[in-house]
Amino acid sequence: MNESSKSYERRILNGDYKNYVTGNILDVGCGTDPVRSPFGKTTGWDLCDGDGQYLAFIEDNSVDCVYSCHCLEHMIDVELSLTNWVRVLKPSKYLFLVVPDYDLYEKGRWPSKYNPDHKHSFSINKTREDVGRQNHFNVCIDLLSIFKKLNVEIKEVRLEDSEFDYSKFEEDQTLGRAESQILIVAQKR
Repeated sequence: MNESSKSYERRILNGDYKNYVTGNILDVGCGTDPVRSPFGKTTGWDLCDGDGQYLAFIEDNSVDCVYSCHCLEHMIDVELSLTNWVRVLKPSKYLFLVVPDYDLYEKGRWPSKYNPDHKHSFSINKTREDVGRQNHFNVCIDLLSIFKKLNVEIKEVRLEDSEFDYSKFEEDQTLGRAESQILIVAQKR
């Protein structure tokens, strides 16, 4: 809930907005919580604008940053979504993605107990073989492979567990201030 807003202060302090989320920003799946980078102007894209997999009517190479927070796991086709998100991104600019961590958010279970609309899961450590499903993506293997095909370089991968209380592991702590997510920053070549 309000995942972009939760991380605002930390992203300012970390330099995430200054370094990556700048210029003409397209926030895919923003809902009621669009990114508020002080270094750019955000245009939101949500269900009322059309299918986020295609970004119809958005020109190729037209945005400085594609930002998406807790949206990719809802897309029907991860590779098609990333292909179109990269398509609209200008060369040398950034894709800034945040997805729920399979272990922290899904608690290593599938289907998702906390969000039945999740179509995919993501992990830094666990592979498709580990979880036994094709709709699971290891960031450093599966997403890296997709990004290579799209001529995109991963610049940073970070587990974000701010305010996550590991002693209360079974709770959906994201209903409060806790984060249980993976940040992926990738640059179009």
